[in-house]
Amino acid sequence: MATATTSKDKAVQFIAKLLRLTQAGAIEWSVGPSPRDTDEIAFTASIEERMVRLYQFDEEVMAWDDADIIFRPNTGKRIIRSTALEVLTDGYVAYTFKNQAGLSDLYESVAYAASKVEDLMDAVLAKA
Repeated sequence: MATATTSKDKAVQFIAKLLRLTQAGAIEWSVGPSPRDTDEIAFTASIEERMVRLYQFDEEVMAWDDADIIFRPNTGKRIIRSTALEVLTDGYVAYTFKNQAGLSDLYESVAYAASKVEDLMDAVLAKA
């Protein structure tokens, strides 16, 4: 039986592998709407015949220190940027990896790949 530590380690390894596969172009990510009520986007991909969805969102949490990125004065709360990777089954969220090590790096890599920024830069740089 897997322990919580083993499962957490496996999750980090899984996310790192998704990052490497994305950077290698082995995973094709599609752009779609965020599952949250925002105007942000989410990325989806089919991996091993399972759908996954990756997105970022802001959430309000209690402020415990002065290192807050965005602080809401007089509320005792702050806004943090979170990243989630959901495993979907029949269109429903079956499991969510939230704020795991490597998720924000995966998001940045997926956004870069899905938006084809490399192609845009090459096209602009190739102009005389």
